[in-house]
Amino acid sequence: MTIIYLTRHGQTEWNKAHIMQGWQNAPLTDLGKAQAKQLGKKLRPIAFDAVYSSDSDRAYHTAQIITQNQPKTIIKLASLREINLGEWEGKSLQEFEQLNPTQYHNFWNLPHLYVSSAGETFFDVKERVIKTFEGLIQKHRKERLLIVAHTVVVKTILAFVENEPLKNLWVLPYIHPTSLSIIRTDNQTKKIELYGDISHYEDE
Repeated sequence: MTIIYLTRHGQTEWNKAHIMQGWQNAPLTDLGKAQAKQLGKKLRPIAFDAVYSSDSDRAYHTAQIITQNQPKTIIKLASLREINLGEWEGKSLQEFEQLNPTQYHNFWNLPHLYVSSAGETFFDVKERVIKTFEGLIQKHRKERLLIVAHTVVVKTILAFVENEPLKNLWVLPYIHPTSLSIIRTDNQTKKIELYGDISHYEDE
């Protein structure tokens, strides 16, 4: 049985300011670092066979904090990056909504219809992320993996496991910073054991 521990990076300065990040990056806030430490404490008893992270600094930094008590090399993968938001990166949610209300609505309500003139669609993300996810399962049979990525990446993997279409990508639960999801697979079937759990959060 392969077990995948899947999480999102901790809160960043742009998360706090409601600014779109995508492939651009913002540093973790003090709260984001604390969230990563809290998850690391929860996962301390787990001996991971491999640790993977998006190559975005916010995800890699989160992975470093989570695994600081484990002598594991964190492998960076560009294929685990957040959706490329093109022209919307660095803009606030309010600016996005004002500049293109149709695509803003599609992004949050009809993701299968969302398009960006300079970025990715959700279909683009699914193609690269699921290829990577299935490749890691095959590479690490009967092992425990930690994957640190981003909201759209995490939701895409969980929707894939549940056989949900992209139009249902944003169905709750929400993926909070460092929320934990656990997937078990025997390479024939895949099952979500935990979805978006934040029980490790301490008083903020």
